[in-house]
Amino acid sequence: MSKDADIETIVQLYLDEIDKINMEFIGCTIGVAEAIGRSRTALDDIDQGLVERKYHTASQMGYGDITSNFIFLQRTLGALQNAYDNKTKLISEIAYQTKKAYEDVEPYVDAKIPAMQPRPPGGHKYDPATARQRVQDILNNVKDL
Repeated sequence: MSKDADIETIVQLYLDEIDKINMEFIGCTIGVAEAIGRSRTALDDIDQGLVERKYHTASQMGYGDITSNFIFLQRTLGALQNAYDNKTKLISEIAYQTKKAYEDVEPYVDAKIPAMQPRPPGGHKYDPATARQRVQDILNNVKDL
């Protein structure tokens, strides 16, 4: 059996776990995007308060909205790190079973995780409609749960 066939065979045995990791990435990405959006809104509100010379209102937002959104962002990023750790553990397990290097196995696992695919060109700006469509596209590529 070739190196590629060994890896592909073992990866096929882990498709359910790979799907779970994909869903973790999707959920975490949505959470991070939501936290970023809320933070941007809160920062815009502070900016508007400064423009309107409502200093007290602007300063209070830093203790409320900004703080809670920062904590929300930290938690969602922590969950994203956990999802990534789950992916690396799975790749390490498959590498061990196939007696292959982690770097040899990683592309095969990533190819099975739609959430790991690169964003389309120009997809770096947040647009709610585009984000919803991207999530829907990813979900359409996920096996039925």
